[in-house]
Amino acid sequence: MQKNIRSLLIVFSLIFSGLSAQNLNVETIAFLDASGGVTFGPDGNVYVSDFGPGFGMPNGNSRVFKLEYGTWKASEFARGFTGASGGVFDSQGNFYQGNPSANRISKVSPNGSVNLNWVTSGISGGVIGLTLDSQENLYACMCGSNAVRKVTLDGSSMAFASSSLFNCPNGITSDPDDNLYVCNFNDGRILKITPNGAVSLFTTLPRNNNAGNGHITYANGFLFVATIGTGQIYKLSLSGQSELIAGQFQAYSNNDGPAMSASFSKPNGIAASVTGDTLFVNCSVPSWVSNAQALHPGLVRMITGVCSLPDVECESLVTNTSQASLSFENQFANLLTPSPNPAQSIVEVAYKINSIPQYVKIKIMDPLNRVMAEIDEGKKITGTYRVQLDTSIWPSGMYSVILEGRNYVLTRKLVVVK
Repeated sequence: MQKNIRSLLIVFSLIFSGLSAQNLNVETIAFLDASGGVTFGPDGNVYVSDFGPGFGMPNGNSRVFKLEYGTWKASEFARGFTGASGGVFDSQGNFYQGNPSANRISKVSPNGSVNLNWVTSGISGGVIGLTLDSQENLYACMCGSNAVRKVTLDGSSMAFASSSLFNCPNGITSDPDDNLYVCNFNDGRILKITPNGAVSLFTTLPRNNNAGNGHITYANGFLFVATIGTGQIYKLSLSGQSELIAGQFQAYSNNDGPAMSASFSKPNGIAASVTGDTLFVNCSVPSWVSNAQALHPGLVRMITGVCSLPDVECESLVTNTSQASLSFENQFANLLTPSPNPAQSIVEVAYKINSIPQYVKIKIMDPLNRVMAEIDEGKKITGTYRVQLDTSIWPSGMYSVILEGRNYVLTRKLVVVK
């Protein structure tokens, strides 16, 4: 009886997982020999690092590529790395790149200059994933030494976390509370690290082909993981519940289409767009069967429709810090996500007045908090309103769209790309 109940639970779990992911779609957007991490940049473009042509086959002149958002045209962003795994941007536009075969972290400045040996102290065993916390401290996964190291942005390096739970820590990301989440490559475990460095088991995902997890990213209150061994994409709640959202188990191919029938070969890097509605994943064309060690040739895939998942709130509002004002989110107004986002020339800002007539104002702020546009909408009655703005002369970057009323301040993020 107990066995039958468990079987039914598994069946229902698979059914509901498929239903919740039914609006997701997988599309190949680029053929690119870049097998390392994937990063969504502050300019709205996608950056893909090249680990090398295969496992244990480092490239002494590895590159990072930039994919222009929308057109997906590829160009070289930087080169000279000894393998290139996880990468991350800071708020000033500096890019940090792990070199797994040279035990160093490199830095690419916004002007394009590359400091290959930015940090070498304490970096050992192959640095793979990188992430930042809210204070812009850098954290590096070191696969071979089973540790996570902390690096301040002045280049100071220090020990942070080690544990017997680590088994080649690979991908890493952080949540808004500065907890870190780390994927093991050699097994299916996801580990949680508190801000004081305490390591615990968070959850375990399926593994296969002597490989577990690739990289991990955070968006809209959830974690998203590529399981390189099984060829699948999982969504994790911050309580540790996992849900398969894309990819057939061990399909050994790269077929586009509806997410639950699509397939991924050795998916490794994963990154979310600024709105969290799209995930970018890089894959290997050679399968585990055809050539277990090979990572080239490769391609980049796009998973769209993440915001259609029933428990993902992509429209969560950010208000002023007064706790009393939180009740005004739905009582008075809502600010919708700008569209398109990223925008190239024209963006539409939509907002909804939910109750009493009120005076509203729209502001657009650039990354330096300069006002790019300010529109006094006057007094509005209940209803939905739309405003179009010309972004064609704005520099690429991350902007804040702000809706101001007498009792609230609501914001959304907007990426402008050229």
